[in-house]
Amino acid sequence: MFLSQHPNGTYYLFYCDETGNRHKVSTKCKTKALATEFLRSFRCQEHQRQIKVRNKTLSEFCAEYLSYVKTIYSAGTFELHQLALRRLQKHVSDILLRQLTPKHFDELKAEMLTTMQPVTANMRLKKLKACLNVATRWKLLEANPLEFSCYRWLSKFRCSSQTRIFRSCYRLRARVGCESL
Repeated sequence: MFLSQHPNGTYYLFYCDETGNRHKVSTKCKTKALATEFLRSFRCQEHQRQIKVRNKTLSEFCAEYLSYVKTIYSAGTFELHQLALRRLQKHVSDILLRQLTPKHFDELKAEMLTTMQPVTANMRLKKLKACLNVATRWKLLEANPLEFSCYRWLSKFRCSSQTRIFRSCYRLRARVGCESL
C-alpha cells in the first residue's frame, strides 16, 4: 500500500487485495499531508473490514458451509457433514471459528470414542477436516487446526502384537514430525 502523485498533482493510493490484484484509489487531494491522512484512515477501514469478515462464529460458518455442501454433494454425504458439525458445535458451543484449536479436537476425539466406534469417529473427524479446509480456502482461518492431527491412530491400535503397535507409533511420529507420541 503506497501513495503516488499523478502528473496533475492529485495523490493516488495503490493497494493489493486478498487475491493479489492491484487497485488505485484517488485521495482527491493535492497536498501530501491530506493524502497521508487519507492513507491512515484507509488502512484503519481496511483493517476493520478484515476483522469483520474473519470474525465468524462457528454456527454462522456451519450454516454457510452446509448450504454449500448441500449443493455439491449427495444427501448421504450432506448428512455426514451435518452430523460431524453438530457434534463439534455441541462440544465447543458457539465460539469464533478462528478460536478453534487442536486441543478442542483432541477433546472431541476422546468424547466421541466413549460413545461410538473408532471407525465412525474417524469418519466424523475426516468430515471436520474437510470442512476446515474449506474455511481455510475461504480465508476464514489462517491454518486448519486439524491439519497435523493424528486422527488415524484410532484404528491403527486395534492390532494384536506389541511390535505392530510400536511400528505404528514410529510411522505416526515420522509422518507428523513430533516426539511426544
